[in-house]
This record gives sequence, C-alpha cells and structure tokens, in this order.
Amino acid sequence: MSMLVMVLGFNLPRTLAQGIPALILVAGCISLESYFRLFAPRLLARLGDASYSLYLKHPIVLLATAPVVASVSVSPWLAGMVIVTACIAVSLANYSFVEKPILAISRMSLSARHVKA
Repeated sequence: MSMLVMVLGFNLPRTLAQGIPALILVAGCISLESYFRLFAPRLLARLGDASYSLYLKHPIVLLATAPVVASVSVSPWLAGMVIVTACIAVSLANYSFVEKPILAISRMSLSARHVKA
C-alpha cells in the first residue's frame, strides 16, 4: 500500500502513506505468530534472539564495513548484502558470547536472591 502511494504520487502525510501500512503489516504478523511458531526454523528463532544485539551493533558494523565495501568496485546490491551479512554475523556472535552469558549470570543472581528471601 505504501509503495502504491509513492508510485502513484499521492501527496499524503507520512503517517497515512507509511505509518498505517506498517501498522497493518505488523498487526498481521503478530496475529500469525502462534501459527508460524510451529514451523519456524531454528535459524529464525536464533535471529530473533540476536535482534537486540543487531540493534546495538549494526551502527558499529556499518561504520567498519561501509568504507571497505565502498573501496571495492561492486554493485550496490552486493555491497548491501555484504554489509547486512556482516551485521547479522556480528550480532549472532555478540549474542552467543556476550549477551547470553550475561543473561545467564543475571538469572542466577536473581534466583539466588529469591532463595534467600
């Protein structure tokens, strides 16, 4: 819907042109979550687990990889794929080696407090 509005050249406020279609898309995905949970591959679950790491690390990875990719003469699509792949790889590594151990330690600490109380 948003693409149609942009292609046809309607001059609508951004909230109407992009916000409402985004809301509909997110609501539709949320309503189907329980259905797809049965069929979701482990990789998708892992990417979901690492999404916070991706949120935190992608600016750093972009700053590091963009100049390297820009110095090589490749198509913009390939450059984008390389950068996205690097962001995902770094976020998965960060989740596995930093975020997950910290979460485990904090859970142990919280459970120890509940036992003492």
